[in-house]
Amino acid sequence: KTMPCYWGLRQAVGQRIRLHGLRTAGASAAAGTAFVAHQAFGPVRCSGASEGTSPVPRFDLVKPYYDESTYFGRLRNALDLIDARLLLVSDDELGNSQRLLEDYKAGQVREGVSDSELWRARRVVEGIIHPVTGEKMFVLGRMSAFVLVNMPIAAGMLIHGPTSTGAAVFWQWANQSNNVVCNYVNRSGASVEWGGILQSYGLATSVSCGLALAAGRMMDHNPRLKRFGIIVPYFAVISASTANMFFSRMKEWTSGVPVFDDEGRERGLSARAGLEGVVRTVTTRSW
Repeated sequence: KTMPCYWGLRQAVGQRIRLHGLRTAGASAAAGTAFVAHQAFGPVRCSGASEGTSPVPRFDLVKPYYDESTYFGRLRNALDLIDARLLLVSDDELGNSQRLLEDYKAGQVREGVSDSELWRARRVVEGIIHPVTGEKMFVLGRMSAFVLVNMPIAAGMLIHGPTSTGAAVFWQWANQSNNVVCNYVNRSGASVEWGGILQSYGLATSVSCGLALAAGRMMDHNPRLKRFGIIVPYFAVISASTANMFFSRMKEWTSGVPVFDDEGRERGLSARAGLEGVVRTVTTRSW
C-alpha cells in the first residue's frame, strides 16, 4: 500500500512542477508580447502626438506621464522606461530636447510648443542623459536597452547553459557582467566606489557560476531531473540573481539607507529599511 501512495505522490509533485514551468513560460510569453506590442503600437509621443482619444496630461517635470495609482498606469510607465525606440534618438533631437526643457525651466517656452512635445523631450533626456553627471549614458547600460540586452543572455542561461560546464560559466559571467554595467550606468551618484562594485561583482559571479555548475552536476548524477526540463536551470538562474542582488546592494543592508518622515525630512540611516528594500526587490524580480 505504501508504494502506490509513493508513486502517486511523486507523479503529483512532478505534474505540479511541470505546470509551474508552463505558467512561468506563459508569464514570460505574456510579458514579451506586452513589450513587443508596446514597441509596435505604443505612443511615441512625438510632436503633436496624443494617446488615442485620451487628452495628453499637462506637462510636469516630476510627475510620471501615466497615473501610477493604478496597476495599468504603473505598467505603462515601466514600458516607457524600457522603450527600445529611444536607442534610435539622434544627437540633434537630444540637443533640441535639452534646450526645450531648459527653456521650460526658465519659463521661456516659445509659443506653440505642446505638452506632447514637452513629454517627448523629457523622455528623451531622461532616457539618455544621466541625471547627476549630465553626460550621455553608455548605450548598453541604458534602461532602453535592458530588454534587448537581457533576452539573449536569459535564453543562453536557460537553454545553452545546461549543455556544458563551459556554457554554464560563460552565460553566468555574461549575466553578472551585464548586471554590473547596468548598475554602474544607472547609479544614483556622480562618483562610484569601485572597490565595492568589484567586490560584489566577484562574489556574485563566483556564486552564480557555482550554482549553475551544481545544478548541472545534479542533473548529470540524477538524469530523472531532466524530466522537469527548464525548471532546474531556472531555479539556478534565479538563485544566482538573488545572490547578485544581495551582494551588489550589500551596503544598503549593512550600513543602511536614508529614511525620511512624512514631511520629507531625513531622519538618519536604517539597515533594516535597506534589507527590506533588497528583499522586496528579490521577491518581485527573481521569484
